[in-house]
Amino acid sequence: MPRRQRTTASKRQGRLETAVSRTVLEKAIQTVEAGGPLSGLTALWEQTAKRYNETVFSDNYPPIGANTARSRAERWDIPFRTVVSKERGGGGGGSRAERLVAKERILCPITGWDTQMIERGRRIGTESTSRFVVSCDKRNWVVAKQVGDNIVGQKFYPSFRLLIPGAVKEFDFDPVNLVQKIVHALATLSGKPVCQAEQTDDLLAVGKEIDTYYKTSHHLHEDVLNRLFRDDPGVEETIEEAI
Repeated sequence: MPRRQRTTASKRQGRLETAVSRTVLEKAIQTVEAGGPLSGLTALWEQTAKRYNETVFSDNYPPIGANTARSRAERWDIPFRTVVSKERGGGGGGSRAERLVAKERILCPITGWDTQMIERGRRIGTESTSRFVVSCDKRNWVVAKQVGDNIVGQKFYPSFRLLIPGAVKEFDFDPVNLVQKIVHALATLSGKPVCQAEQTDDLLAVGKEIDTYYKTSHHLHEDVLNRLFRDDPGVEETIEEAI
């Protein structure tokens, strides 16, 4: 019986939130990104946790893991430059099923359709029509180019806090237009009023406010994909009409 009681007490203690030094965490992020953004968020949080554990010298702050480093940085709005950036190759990225699923989960178009003449490759001399869109998968928001039924050149962001400044930098989108399309599409999907974040100039703050208002951070909110899209095949047409 005493042994069982100790186990229960241990489990209760395990539920307590880990104490983290904000100052040391900020310095750890700055140190690991001193040479520029890392290859991805996994590398960022693993290296940040390692650096943090090497430099925190207080019994009040136990060692932390990558997940704790990530969650505290997002909670405290600590700036970092690394973003999710995985491009899938192979002339379209992923299997056909993956591309079609991404198309069905398009949140909104960012640009109109653009037709250009192909100048190289097997299809030289033919026309290609494409547009940029924001779509959603199980773990990320995705900025990509839609070419017919294919979704290509994906860039992955787990939250709009990261997507908005990241997409503006990566694709040179107009930030006002990007934010307006996103918030109007989310308002249509969620049934909530349009978030007034579009009136703010700080892109990090805009993204964070959108995530908080519509609960769209894949890191912080549960089941973003199914909660917003609900497997409705007609959602894209509804959103495009509203924009």
